Amino acid sequence: MTNESEFKGKVALVTGAASGIGAAMARWLDDRGIGRLILIDMDRAGLDALDLSCPVIARAAMWRTLHCGSCSNATCLNSTMPC
Repeated sequence: MTNESEFKGKVALVTGAASGIGAAMARWLDDRGIGRLILIDMDRAGLDALDLSCPVIARAAMWRTLHCGSCSNATCLNSTMPC
């Protein structure tokens, strides 16, 4: 079992934080006294809807497309686009 003192003063980054396992993880850390959270997800409204008691130092709605060898163009490999 994890005690609250393990998370006091710590910062955690949670991806997929707007729903599902990511949201559950953010709540779990919040319940255990995490110092601060950084939340990332494609769903900005879902991030904003999370009701957490700990300080959230960043809520980022972002996405990155991963190309697996199908393109060698640097512009293509570094592109961002919605899913």
